[in-house]
Amino acid sequence: MTLPDGTWVNRLRGFLPELAARPELAQLASAWSVLLHGSTTKGIDDAHSDLDLWALVEPTGLAELDRCSPTRFFGFELAGKKGHLNVEDADLFTSRVRSCDMPLLAELRDAHVLDDTLGLGAGLTAAARQTMPENVRFAWFRFHYVEMRGHHRTVDNALARGDAIASLISITEAAAHGLRAALVLDGVPYPGRGTTQLYKCGAPEDRELRGCTNVVVPAPCDAGRLRLSTVLHGPR
Repeated sequence: MTLPDGTWVNRLRGFLPELAARPELAQLASAWSVLLHGSTTKGIDDAHSDLDLWALVEPTGLAELDRCSPTRFFGFELAGKKGHLNVEDADLFTSRVRSCDMPLLAELRDAHVLDDTLGLGAGLTAAARQTMPENVRFAWFRFHYVEMRGHHRTVDNALARGDAIASLISITEAAAHGLRAALVLDGVPYPGRGTTQLYKCGAPEDRELRGCTNVVVPAPCDAGRLRLSTVLHGPR
């Protein structure tokens, strides 16, 4: 039977006390932010879907969990549907939002806050739903456009050499960057495989692209810096 995501939100809120009573999680429940994300929040409810939860906790609480539990992953079953709760470092999670981690923003846009005793869930979901300014959309579009053209050039060379494997890899990368460019041009964060960050910290060159960060959270950029000259003009 297919249920609307609101039904699962209500069921999960009623189920959280039972989940929080587990010995490993009991110490965290007084100060955590629990969010439902994934396919259920996008209206998908079938035999292949499950209930995906994040529990954001302070680093001290996470360290204590690591001392008493070999895992941060906790499975459960509710009304015949399997689910899991992943305990996450709240500081690292917030930093990823500040760094404009697009796949994470895409997940947060549809996420539902189930419990917010830590006080982060509502702010993070609201921030992820903000509109990207035009200059930010354009900068991210140009970045992915440059990447797409680079992989397209690689495909041309690989095809001429008869390198099937390199051709297939570059074709998929070119298509992925093309789709990302189209999505950000429309102001839509793009989904990804898991929550892998695409950009790593690095020394800024010229000036940092801070626009997306400032839209996401009212704090200065402290990670995931992009080089503006590369974004606007392509790699040197």
